[in-house]
Amino acid sequence: LTGLAVDGSGNVYFADTNFTVRKIGTDGVVNRYAGTGQSGFGGDGGPATSAQLATVNGIALDLLGNLYIATSDNRVRKVAIDGRIDTVAGTGQASHTGDGGPASQASIDRPSAVTADAEGNLYIAEASFRIRRVSADRLITTVAGNGTYDSAPRVSPPLLKSACSRLSE
Repeated sequence: LTGLAVDGSGNVYFADTNFTVRKIGTDGVVNRYAGTGQSGFGGDGGPATSAQLATVNGIALDLLGNLYIATSDNRVRKVAIDGRIDTVAGTGQASHTGDGGPASQASIDRPSAVTADAEGNLYIAEASFRIRRVSADRLITTVAGNGTYDSAPRVSPPLLKSACSRLSE
């Protein structure tokens, strides 16, 4: 398994190694939630169960119940609660471009994890030692890291302030 998430109703979502995300309902029944079982990219705008996925590196749910899928083909895809899938970040190119612009037109580098916050922002951990934020209006920015490994990651002051204020609440 390469990802695990639980929604507010107790449904469990997991990514398997067969290019799919599955859902265990509260009744214990396991169903395919996204992916065809064949590696690739395709199906945006249609049912998630008819879309091809690359290897899934991580999954996350937002507060509305949308599922985000970080894939090895340099994309993050969203399965809306209506079952439709779309790419929200990444062009498929492993690179670091597009800060300040639309996330769907930016390059991301091998996303290894994804999470969502209460404000509708999406955070993507990249293999190139960066954390990128996709805002609720779908603009992408780098909030931590500079693309090189060292023992002192660089965090933007707004992100640090936001994290510290949430800890004190």
